[in-house]
Amino acid sequence: MSRIPLAERFWPKVERRGPDECWPWLAAKLPKGYGLIGRGGDEGYLYAHRVSFELANGPITDERYVCHHCDNPSCVNPAHLFLGTAKENIADMRNKKRGTFGDTHPNAKITQSQADEIRSKYIPHVYSLSTLAREYKVSLQTIHNVIKNKIWVTT
Repeated sequence: MSRIPLAERFWPKVERRGPDECWPWLAAKLPKGYGLIGRGGDEGYLYAHRVSFELANGPITDERYVCHHCDNPSCVNPAHLFLGTAKENIADMRNKKRGTFGDTHPNAKITQSQADEIRSKYIPHVYSLSTLAREYKVSLQTIHNVIKNKIWVTT
């Protein structure tokens, strides 16, 4: 028995609209809205937006992310999709004020203003990392990452 090619199975599951509009994925979706399509047989699933991008632009590597200009996870309009790295995807999310970063993250132990205070208070060999860690009730690593601008970077 021959398999139906992916492209033939894919496009009937898309509500194609105008070229500038979102094209919603109509089949299986993950809870966050990303579409899924089977590889065929028992070979697992592919993200619908990745398939759409590849059908329109050719193969991509697993290391590359297919990101949405429209921020609509179920959109598979190739004109709304672009390639990026993990870092670029996170920067795009931050720039668009999506996701939970900083004070809105449920695991945040300090606020942006506290991170700014930590940076202003830190003076090597005078006001130590361990003193700051005790004062703000966080780990030495957290204080180090704040001081080195690895986290809580002022935008």
